Amino acid sequence: VRYSENEKLIIVSNFDDEKIGEFQLKIPSEIIKNWNLKDGNYQLKDKLYNSKIFNLKVSNSLGTLSLIINPLESFILQLQ
Repeated sequence: VRYSENEKLIIVSNFDDEKIGEFQLKIPSEIIKNWNLKDGNYQLKDKLYNSKIFNLKVSNSLGTLSLIINPLESFILQLQ
């Protein structure tokens, strides 16, 4: 996770060259608070390929994000 006042990024990589990764990524409450996010849904746009949008769900100051990532694939997800 990288962020500044103007840009908030989550970087995800699958280093496995054979297996697809499918998981719930949890964003700690400290980051959710630093990003000033309230409970609700937020869009994350992939800035590496500019082709995918993901949903970040914030509940009780904890973020969760469902991801499916192909072998050797990476995402740079920017909070919209």
